[in-house]
Amino acid sequence: MALADAKEKVLLGEYMQILEDPEGDWTLDQVRDQFVSRFRNSESSTLNFGFTRSTFWLRIAVDSTGVDGSWFLVERHPILDELTLYAPDGEGNYRALEVGDTRNFDQRPMKHRAFVFGVSGISG
Repeated sequence: MALADAKEKVLLGEYMQILEDPEGDWTLDQVRDQFVSRFRNSESSTLNFGFTRSTFWLRIAVDSTGVDGSWFLVERHPILDELTLYAPDGEGNYRALEVGDTRNFDQRPMKHRAFVFGVSGISG
């Protein structure tokens, strides 16, 4: 998904690929290697999984090259217990940015009631 083609706001649901981990115990390496073929395209512009103990892995490719101004990835549902964004570090690795209502508010990348990540800070 190229941000240069976007206007003010993009609902990312329709660009997402989804993988359900029913036990919630897969690692990033397992998801990237062993289970990568199990991802399915989203069928909705807004995602809703209800209340579940499953872990959902969401995958999206965002191209922020050639974009003027600031873009943010925002999850507006503030009662998610745990949310981890695995962001490319530009060297082939990923760093984990962990937020959620069970985690310390001061650890959020941006001090806001929603979970907000700067796109320029997570692009590889």
